[in-house]
Amino acid sequence: MTRRPSARPASAPYSAPGRRSRRLSNSSRVTLLAAMADPSALVAALVDGDRRALARALSIVDRGGAAGDALCQALPLSTIRSRIVGFTGAGGAGKSTLIAALIGATRERGLTVAVLAMDPASVIGGGALLGDRVRMEEYHADSGVFVRSVAARGNAGGISRSTASALAVLRAAGFDAIFVESIGAGQDQIDLASLVDTLVLVEAPNLGDDVQALKSGVREHADIIVVAKSDIPGADASVAILTANARDEAQSTGIERSVVRVSAYTGEGIADLLDRLLEPPRPNARRESIPAAQLRALVADEAAKLAIETLDGPTLARLQARIDAEPGHARQIAREWLIDSRR
Repeated sequence: MTRRPSARPASAPYSAPGRRSRRLSNSSRVTLLAAMADPSALVAALVDGDRRALARALSIVDRGGAAGDALCQALPLSTIRSRIVGFTGAGGAGKSTLIAALIGATRERGLTVAVLAMDPASVIGGGALLGDRVRMEEYHADSGVFVRSVAARGNAGGISRSTASALAVLRAAGFDAIFVESIGAGQDQIDLASLVDTLVLVEAPNLGDDVQALKSGVREHADIIVVAKSDIPGADASVAILTANARDEAQSTGIERSVVRVSAYTGEGIADLLDRLLEPPRPNARRESIPAAQLRALVADEAAKLAIETLDGPTLARLQARIDAEPGHARQIAREWLIDSRR
Protein backbone atom coordinates (compact mmCIF):
# COMPACT_ATOMS: atom_id res chain seq x y z
CA MET A 1 0.00 0.00 0.00
CA THR A 2 1.62 3.24 -1.15
CA ARG A 3 1.54 6.10 1.28
CA ARG A 4 0.70 9.53 -0.03
CA PRO A 5 3.69 11.87 0.31
CA SER A 6 3.47 14.46 3.03
CA ALA A 7 2.26 17.84 1.85
CA ARG A 8 4.37 19.62 4.44
CA PRO A 9 6.84 22.01 2.87
CA ALA A 10 10.38 22.45 4.01
CA SER A 11 10.61 24.11 7.39
CA ALA A 12 11.11 27.87 7.31
CA PRO A 13 12.12 30.26 10.09
CA TYR A 14 9.10 31.01 12.23
CA SER A 15 7.65 34.47 12.43
CA ALA A 16 4.23 35.59 13.51
CA PRO A 17 2.10 35.66 10.30
CA GLY A 18 1.03 39.02 9.00
CA ARG A 19 3.95 40.78 10.67
CA ARG A 20 7.49 41.58 9.63
CA SER A 21 9.87 39.03 11.16
CA ARG A 22 11.64 40.68 14.05
CA ARG A 23 14.60 38.81 15.50
CA LEU A 24 15.98 40.44 18.60
CA SER A 25 19.69 40.34 19.41
CA ASN A 26 20.85 38.32 22.41
CA SER A 27 21.50 41.52 24.33
CA SER A 28 18.03 42.99 23.73
CA ARG A 29 15.93 39.81 23.75
CA VAL A 30 13.81 39.42 26.85
CA THR A 31 14.67 36.10 28.42
CA LEU A 32 11.88 33.66 29.03
CA LEU A 33 12.48 33.73 32.78
CA ALA A 34 12.05 37.50 32.85
CA ALA A 35 8.99 37.25 30.64
CA MET A 36 7.44 34.68 32.95
CA ALA A 37 7.50 37.25 35.75
CA ASP A 38 6.08 40.02 33.55
CA PRO A 39 2.88 39.27 31.60
CA SER A 40 3.50 42.16 29.21
CA ALA A 41 7.00 40.90 28.39
CA LEU A 42 5.71 37.37 27.89
CA VAL A 43 2.99 38.61 25.54
CA ALA A 44 5.54 40.71 23.61
CA ALA A 45 7.74 37.64 23.20
CA LEU A 46 4.95 35.42 21.89
CA VAL A 47 3.77 38.15 19.51
CA ASP A 48 7.33 38.28 18.14
CA GLY A 49 7.18 34.56 17.38
CA ASP A 50 8.85 33.03 20.46
CA ARG A 51 7.30 29.57 20.65
CA ARG A 52 8.58 28.93 24.16
CA ALA A 53 6.81 32.08 25.29
CA LEU A 54 3.66 30.92 23.49
CA ALA A 55 3.79 27.52 25.21
CA ARG A 56 4.36 29.17 28.57
CA ALA A 57 1.47 31.58 28.05
CA LEU A 58 -0.88 28.71 27.22
CA SER A 59 0.20 26.89 30.38
CA ILE A 60 -0.52 29.99 32.46
CA VAL A 61 -4.03 30.53 31.07
CA ASP A 62 -4.74 26.81 31.40
CA ARG A 63 -4.03 26.99 35.13
CA GLY A 64 -6.08 30.16 35.42
CA GLY A 65 -6.08 32.22 38.58
CA ALA A 66 -4.60 35.69 38.99
CA ALA A 67 -1.66 34.92 36.69
CA GLY A 68 -3.96 33.80 33.90
CA ASP A 69 -6.15 36.88 34.32
CA ALA A 70 -3.13 39.19 34.21
CA LEU A 71 -1.82 37.58 31.04
CA CYS A 72 -5.19 37.82 29.27
CA GLN A 73 -5.43 41.50 30.18
CA ALA A 74 -2.00 42.06 28.64
CA LEU A 75 -2.97 40.55 25.29
CA PRO A 76 -3.22 43.09 22.47
CA LEU A 77 -6.20 43.50 20.18
CA SER A 78 -4.84 41.51 17.24
CA THR A 79 -5.15 43.01 13.78
CA ILE A 80 -4.70 39.52 12.30
CA ARG A 81 -8.03 37.77 11.73
CA SER A 82 -7.28 34.15 12.45
CA ARG A 83 -9.79 31.69 11.02
CA ILE A 84 -10.89 29.51 13.96
CA VAL A 85 -12.35 26.09 13.10
CA GLY A 86 -13.73 23.57 15.58
CA PHE A 87 -13.85 19.82 14.96
CA THR A 88 -16.16 17.52 16.87
CA GLY A 89 -17.34 13.96 16.35
CA ALA A 90 -17.40 10.56 17.97
CA GLY A 91 -14.20 8.80 18.92
CA GLY A 92 -12.77 6.93 15.94
CA ALA A 93 -14.47 9.16 13.38
CA GLY A 94 -11.08 10.41 12.18
CA LYS A 95 -10.87 13.94 13.61
CA SER A 96 -7.13 13.88 14.35
CA THR A 97 -6.25 12.27 11.02
CA LEU A 98 -8.38 14.82 9.18
CA ILE A 99 -6.74 17.72 11.03
CA ALA A 100 -3.28 16.35 10.21
CA ALA A 101 -4.20 16.30 6.51
CA LEU A 102 -5.58 19.84 6.72
CA ILE A 103 -2.35 21.01 8.36
CA GLY A 104 -0.43 19.81 5.31
CA ALA A 105 -2.86 21.48 2.91
CA THR A 106 -2.74 24.72 4.90
CA ARG A 107 1.06 24.78 4.86
CA GLU A 108 1.07 24.13 1.11
CA ARG A 109 -0.66 27.51 0.75
CA GLY A 110 1.99 29.22 2.84
CA LEU A 111 -0.32 29.74 5.82
CA THR A 112 0.52 29.05 9.44
CA VAL A 113 -1.67 26.92 11.66
CA ALA A 114 -2.10 26.21 15.35
CA VAL A 115 -3.95 23.20 16.75
CA LEU A 116 -5.59 23.10 20.16
CA ALA A 117 -6.38 19.43 20.78
CA MET A 118 -8.52 18.43 23.73
CA ASP A 119 -7.44 15.23 25.41
CA PRO A 120 -9.00 13.35 28.31
CA ALA A 121 -7.23 14.20 31.56
CA SER A 122 -4.94 11.66 33.18
CA VAL A 123 -6.65 10.13 36.19
CA ILE A 124 -3.32 10.37 38.02
CA GLY A 125 -1.89 13.77 37.23
CA GLY A 126 -4.85 15.57 35.67
CA GLY A 127 -2.81 16.51 32.60
CA ALA A 128 -3.54 15.82 28.94
CA LEU A 129 -2.69 12.34 27.67
CA LEU A 130 -1.17 13.96 24.55
CA GLY A 131 -2.64 11.43 22.12
CA ASP A 132 -3.41 14.01 19.44
CA ARG A 133 0.06 15.52 19.62
CA VAL A 134 1.51 12.08 18.88
CA ARG A 135 -0.70 11.73 15.78
CA MET A 136 0.61 15.05 14.43
CA GLU A 137 4.25 14.33 15.23
CA GLU A 138 5.40 14.68 11.62
CA TYR A 139 4.95 18.45 11.89
CA HIS A 140 7.05 18.94 15.02
CA ALA A 141 9.95 20.43 13.02
CA ASP A 142 7.73 22.75 10.98
CA SER A 143 8.01 26.21 12.54
CA GLY A 144 4.74 27.24 10.88
CA VAL A 145 2.80 24.63 12.86
CA PHE A 146 2.06 24.71 16.58
CA VAL A 147 0.22 21.82 18.26
CA ARG A 148 -0.93 21.96 21.86
CA SER A 149 -2.76 19.23 23.79
CA VAL A 150 -5.00 20.44 26.60
CA ALA A 151 -6.71 18.36 29.26
CA ALA A 152 -10.49 18.81 29.22
CA ARG A 153 -10.55 17.64 32.85
CA GLY A 154 -14.06 16.25 32.65
CA ASN A 155 -15.67 19.44 31.38
CA ALA A 156 -19.07 18.43 29.99
CA GLY A 157 -18.69 20.58 26.90
CA GLY A 158 -15.91 18.40 25.46
CA ILE A 159 -13.39 21.26 25.74
CA SER A 160 -11.27 22.79 28.47
CA ARG A 161 -12.65 25.69 30.52
CA SER A 162 -9.58 27.65 29.44
CA THR A 163 -10.31 27.25 25.71
CA ALA A 164 -11.57 30.82 25.24
CA SER A 165 -8.43 32.25 26.85
CA ALA A 166 -6.17 29.89 24.91
CA LEU A 167 -7.76 31.01 21.65
CA ALA A 168 -7.13 34.63 22.59
CA VAL A 169 -3.44 33.79 23.12
CA LEU A 170 -3.19 31.98 19.77
CA ARG A 171 -4.91 34.87 17.98
CA ALA A 172 -2.41 37.27 19.52
CA ALA A 173 0.38 35.04 18.16
CA GLY A 174 -1.07 35.73 14.72
CA PHE A 175 -1.70 32.27 13.27
CA ASP A 176 -3.62 32.28 10.00
CA ALA A 177 -5.72 29.27 11.00
CA ILE A 178 -6.51 27.78 14.39
CA PHE A 179 -8.00 24.27 14.58
CA VAL A 180 -9.69 23.15 17.80
CA GLU A 181 -10.50 19.49 18.35
CA SER A 182 -12.98 18.47 21.03
CA ILE A 183 -12.95 15.13 22.82
CA GLY A 184 -16.12 13.81 21.24
CA ALA A 185 -19.69 14.62 20.30
CA GLY A 186 -22.85 14.38 22.35
CA GLN A 187 -26.02 16.22 23.24
CA ASP A 188 -24.22 18.49 25.73
CA GLN A 189 -21.01 19.00 23.82
CA ILE A 190 -21.97 22.16 21.97
CA ASP A 191 -19.81 24.64 23.91
CA LEU A 192 -17.21 24.62 21.14
CA ALA A 193 -19.72 25.88 18.57
CA SER A 194 -19.85 29.34 20.07
CA LEU A 195 -16.08 29.78 20.30
CA VAL A 196 -15.24 29.15 16.64
CA ASP A 197 -15.99 30.69 13.26
CA THR A 198 -16.90 27.34 11.71
CA LEU A 199 -17.87 24.08 13.41
CA VAL A 200 -17.16 20.81 11.59
CA LEU A 201 -18.94 17.63 12.61
CA VAL A 202 -16.85 14.63 11.55
CA GLU A 203 -18.70 11.41 10.77
CA ALA A 204 -17.33 8.06 9.66
CA PRO A 205 -19.03 5.29 7.66
CA ASN A 206 -20.21 2.16 9.44
CA LEU A 207 -20.12 3.63 12.96
CA GLY A 208 -23.82 4.37 13.05
CA ASP A 209 -23.04 8.04 13.57
CA ASP A 210 -24.94 9.12 10.47
CA VAL A 211 -28.15 8.04 12.18
CA GLN A 212 -27.12 9.52 15.54
CA ALA A 213 -26.25 12.79 13.83
CA LEU A 214 -29.87 13.19 12.80
CA LYS A 215 -30.79 13.46 16.48
CA SER A 216 -27.70 15.10 17.92
CA GLY A 217 -27.77 18.65 19.23
CA VAL A 218 -24.27 19.04 17.84
CA ARG A 219 -25.51 18.71 14.26
CA GLU A 220 -27.83 21.66 14.76
CA HIS A 221 -24.81 23.83 15.53
CA ALA A 222 -22.47 22.40 12.88
CA ASP A 223 -21.75 24.43 9.76
CA ILE A 224 -20.18 21.58 7.80
CA ILE A 225 -20.64 17.82 8.12
CA VAL A 226 -17.63 15.85 6.94
CA VAL A 227 -17.85 12.17 6.06
CA ALA A 228 -14.27 11.07 6.69
CA LYS A 229 -12.65 7.84 5.47
CA SER A 230 -14.60 8.12 2.22
CA ASP A 231 -12.31 5.51 0.65
CA ILE A 232 -13.93 2.68 2.67
CA PRO A 233 -17.24 0.88 1.97
CA GLY A 234 -20.34 2.54 3.37
CA ALA A 235 -19.26 6.10 2.65
CA ASP A 236 -21.76 6.57 -0.18
CA ALA A 237 -24.67 5.57 2.06
CA SER A 238 -23.58 7.91 4.85
CA VAL A 239 -23.19 10.82 2.44
CA ALA A 240 -26.63 10.16 0.95
CA ILE A 241 -28.35 10.05 4.36
CA LEU A 242 -26.67 13.17 5.68
CA THR A 243 -27.14 15.12 2.44
CA ALA A 244 -30.86 14.32 2.32
CA ASN A 245 -31.26 15.38 5.94
CA ALA A 246 -29.36 18.63 5.36
CA ARG A 247 -31.55 19.39 2.35
CA ASP A 248 -34.74 18.79 4.33
CA GLU A 249 -33.54 20.97 7.18
CA ALA A 250 -32.58 23.79 4.80
CA GLN A 251 -36.11 23.78 3.41
CA SER A 252 -37.72 23.88 6.86
CA THR A 253 -35.34 26.22 8.71
CA GLY A 254 -33.51 28.13 5.98
CA ILE A 255 -30.16 27.08 7.46
CA GLU A 256 -27.90 25.53 4.84
CA ARG A 257 -25.33 22.96 5.92
CA SER A 258 -22.70 21.44 3.62
CA VAL A 259 -21.91 17.73 3.55
CA VAL A 260 -18.37 17.02 2.33
CA ARG A 261 -16.72 13.65 1.80
CA VAL A 262 -12.98 13.40 2.38
CA SER A 263 -10.23 10.83 2.68
CA ALA A 264 -7.03 11.72 4.48
CA TYR A 265 -5.46 8.61 2.92
CA THR A 266 -6.18 9.40 -0.75
CA GLY A 267 -6.42 13.17 -0.33
CA GLU A 268 -9.96 13.26 -1.75
CA GLY A 269 -11.84 16.40 -0.74
CA ILE A 270 -9.13 17.88 1.50
CA ALA A 271 -8.42 20.93 -0.69
CA ASP A 272 -12.14 21.58 -1.20
CA LEU A 273 -12.80 21.35 2.54
CA LEU A 274 -9.96 23.76 3.31
CA ASP A 275 -11.41 26.23 0.79
CA ARG A 276 -14.68 26.15 2.70
CA LEU A 277 -12.97 26.52 6.08
CA LEU A 278 -11.03 29.60 4.96
CA GLU A 279 -14.13 31.34 3.60
CA PRO A 280 -15.77 34.06 5.72
CA PRO A 281 -18.04 32.24 8.20
CA ARG A 282 -21.75 32.14 7.53
CA PRO A 283 -23.99 33.51 10.27
CA ASN A 284 -25.74 30.81 12.30
CA ALA A 285 -28.69 32.15 14.26
CA ARG A 286 -28.64 29.15 16.58
CA ARG A 287 -25.21 30.03 17.90
CA GLU A 288 -24.07 32.83 20.14
CA SER A 289 -21.61 35.40 18.89
CA ILE A 290 -18.00 34.59 19.79
CA PRO A 291 -17.67 37.48 22.30
CA ALA A 292 -20.90 36.46 24.05
CA ALA A 293 -19.77 32.84 24.19
CA GLN A 294 -16.38 33.83 25.58
CA LEU A 295 -18.07 35.89 28.28
CA ARG A 296 -20.35 32.98 29.15
CA ALA A 297 -17.34 30.64 29.35
CA LEU A 298 -15.40 33.05 31.58
CA VAL A 299 -18.37 33.53 33.91
CA ALA A 300 -18.84 29.75 34.16
CA ASP A 301 -15.14 29.30 34.88
CA GLU A 302 -15.13 31.93 37.64
CA ALA A 303 -18.36 30.54 39.13
CA ALA A 304 -16.79 27.07 39.30
CA LYS A 305 -13.69 28.46 41.03
CA LEU A 306 -15.75 30.34 43.59
CA ALA A 307 -17.87 27.27 44.28
CA ILE A 308 -14.82 25.07 44.82
CA GLU A 309 -13.28 27.64 47.17
CA THR A 310 -16.33 27.37 49.46
CA LEU A 311 -16.34 23.57 49.37
CA ASP A 312 -14.61 22.78 52.67
CA GLY A 313 -13.81 19.33 54.07
CA PRO A 314 -16.94 18.78 56.21
CA THR A 315 -19.22 19.96 53.38
CA LEU A 316 -17.51 17.69 50.87
CA ALA A 317 -17.83 14.70 53.24
CA ARG A 318 -21.53 15.42 53.74
CA LEU A 319 -22.16 15.67 50.00
CA GLN A 320 -20.16 12.51 49.37
CA ALA A 321 -22.29 10.63 51.89
CA ARG A 322 -25.46 11.75 50.11
CA ILE A 323 -24.08 10.75 46.73
CA ASP A 324 -23.04 7.34 48.07
CA ALA A 325 -26.60 6.85 49.29
CA GLU A 326 -28.16 8.15 46.06
CA PRO A 327 -25.60 7.54 43.29
CA GLY A 328 -28.13 8.25 40.56
CA HIS A 329 -28.78 11.78 41.83
CA ALA A 330 -25.22 13.15 42.01
CA ARG A 331 -25.89 16.02 39.61
CA GLN A 332 -29.09 17.00 41.43
CA ILE A 333 -27.29 16.92 44.79
CA ALA A 334 -24.52 19.14 43.44
CA ARG A 335 -27.05 21.57 41.99
CA GLU A 336 -28.96 21.79 45.27
CA TRP A 337 -25.73 22.55 47.13
CA LEU A 338 -24.80 25.27 44.63
CA ILE A 339 -28.20 26.92 45.01
CA ASP A 340 -28.00 26.76 48.82
CA SER A 341 -24.45 28.15 48.83
CA ARG A 342 -25.62 31.27 46.97
CA ARG A 343 -28.15 32.18 49.66
